[in-house]
Amino acid sequence: GSFRLLGVISMIGDENKIFLDDMDGSIELDLSPYSGEMEFVLEDTFVVVDGTYSENDEDEIFLVKDVRSPPHEKREITKDEFGYEGYWTPKHPIRDLDVIKSYEAKLMQTQFVILSNVELDNPKTLRKLSMLFKKYQSEAQKGRVFPFFVFIGNFISWKFSYEDHNTKTYRDYMTSLGVLISRYHDLAQNAYFVFVPGSNDPSLGPESLPKPKIPDIFTDRLRAMVSNASFVSNPCRLKYFTKEIVIFHEGDRMLLQTVPLHKTKEITKESLKMQATAGNEMWKSHLDDCLCFNPKPFATGWGYYQPNINEYKSKEHGED
Repeated sequence: GSFRLLGVISMIGDENKIFLDDMDGSIELDLSPYSGEMEFVLEDTFVVVDGTYSENDEDEIFLVKDVRSPPHEKREITKDEFGYEGYWTPKHPIRDLDVIKSYEAKLMQTQFVILSNVELDNPKTLRKLSMLFKKYQSEAQKGRVFPFFVFIGNFISWKFSYEDHNTKTYRDYMTSLGVLISRYHDLAQNAYFVFVPGSNDPSLGPESLPKPKIPDIFTDRLRAMVSNASFVSNPCRLKYFTKEIVIFHEGDRMLLQTVPLHKTKEITKESLKMQATAGNEMWKSHLDDCLCFNPKPFATGWGYYQPNINEYKSKEHGED
């Protein structure tokens, strides 16, 4: 008989075998019977497949007749089913939800300062940042809540490559930013800084999305000077009390990790152009509906900030 399965699609091994995974296991997919219009899907995303089981002498294989994305549902419905936390962030007991909301209301004046293409090899960048930090430190000293800074790459104007000179140069750029922030002591100790890489920035992963965080070897000095500095992936998810923000830098040289559904189809310039256009739309749709992402590859890569509720409680009651 025919079956309909929901799972995460992935490619494994040198032979690029395609599998469907769920919490109970995985099964290899045979896409040869498939003749639908969808030409590819993003790897590590949820899909719905229709087909039949076929057992050979060694393994069980699922013969795929149709592939589609899961039906979208309203965010409110998903939150009712899974809770407000989402898949990727630390979970809090339900009894803390009212406490979280109360502190969120008290900190409504928190400002998010989001800067993109912060090219540190441009001398003007540090001068402008110095003016910005001076302004926000002055406001914080007057009693305002410390801001939340989000720095988005590219952090250099040229494409990074792993050569001795480039490695030292990039690390020095990050160090110079750390030195600048440390001059504004109140911000360095109390404000939050999140760094999202762009397509030019170094990475230990492939040149595709999601792009891992900038490796620690480049940022260790900065992190030593700034108390709350987080280097995260692109895209990343920021969680502020009950609010969630997705940050995404779309670089023109960044590719999508895709799984082809028609292996025998001829590749032409026109088909590649159509795939690029479809890929952009697909990526945007997955960003809009982030629950389509498989939590596994993003569990440690997606950045977040979750306020420490116990810290707020102790301050309110005058505890040390």
